[in-house]
Amino acid sequence: MNRTDLAKEISNRLEDEVTPAKVAKILTTLEDVVLEEVKSGTKVSLPGFVAFEKAEREARTYRNPRTGEPLEAPATSYVKISGLSKVKALFKS
Repeated sequence: MNRTDLAKEISNRLEDEVTPAKVAKILTTLEDVVLEEVKSGTKVSLPGFVAFEKAEREARTYRNPRTGEPLEAPATSYVKISGLSKVKALFKS
C-alpha cells in the first residue's frame, strides 16, 4: 500500500468526513513532525502501535571480507523503530 492508497483508505473509513487530499496532507505533516522530533533526540511514540527514537552506533573497526584489510566505520546516528503491543500481537502464533 502506498501513500495515496493509505490516504484513500483512511478517508473511506472516516466515511468521507475528510477528503483523501486532506488525509495526505495530515500524513505529510505527521511525517515532518516525527522526523524533526526524532532528529532533535525526542522519542516519539504512538502508544500500542509504534515508537521512533534516535540511536547512536559507535565507531568500529571491521575487516574487508575479500582482502582482510582493516577498515574504520565512523560513529553514526540512526532511527530505531519499535513495534509496540498491537503490532507485536499480529505476529504471535
